[in-house]
Amino acid sequence: MRIPKHVSKYLLDNKTKPNSELVVDLYEKFGLSVSAQAISKHLCYKGAKVSKRSETFSEVPDEIKDDYPNHYIVFRKGVWVIRAKRGYINSYTCILLSKALLEKRYGITISPRVMVIHINCDASDMSDDNIVAVPHSVYNRATKRDDIDFHTSSDERKRLVLALAWSEHLNYLSKQSLESNRDDVRSKTTRQIQSDATLYNISRRPLRIG
Repeated sequence: MRIPKHVSKYLLDNKTKPNSELVVDLYEKFGLSVSAQAISKHLCYKGAKVSKRSETFSEVPDEIKDDYPNHYIVFRKGVWVIRAKRGYINSYTCILLSKALLEKRYGITISPRVMVIHINCDASDMSDDNIVAVPHSVYNRATKRDDIDFHTSSDERKRLVLALAWSEHLNYLSKQSLESNRDDVRSKTTRQIQSDATLYNISRRPLRIG
């Protein structure tokens, strides 16, 4: 059954209601007999709901809506990701929401060797003071320290440890560049330092101490 546009609009406007209630609404308001499964499929197609119980749908934040006009965000495996609505190219490709927000806010491209973390471990907190992009090597330095449990420590402690890890990481790259006898190694290391320094400068605000 093809759902009329005015009925589809009603479903989208009331997408937070249980499908069982929407079944009754459609029959009483429009005289249509539509199953809960059909409603779920229609809303899923429109990007308003997903069928998996473990996922929670929401709309793309306004600040990146123009960049993702045919997408929705969904909470999967502990993080928010952006997905294309059904019927669009790469509809099953997931883009980390925090990564997309940082790229938009600072006009950068975050490479696969860089991860985005939430300082307070709240995956729904996308504030500038909470999300930060760090190379995997920096994160590994921070989390492998013997004097801290990175996941349970206070936010201030995590900021301090990350700042120290950044310092160690950049010092290591600088030393590697100075000590290498190969031009290609020095050139590659210099490019990495420049790239990582940009990330570090962006990270200085959320990593400020006190």
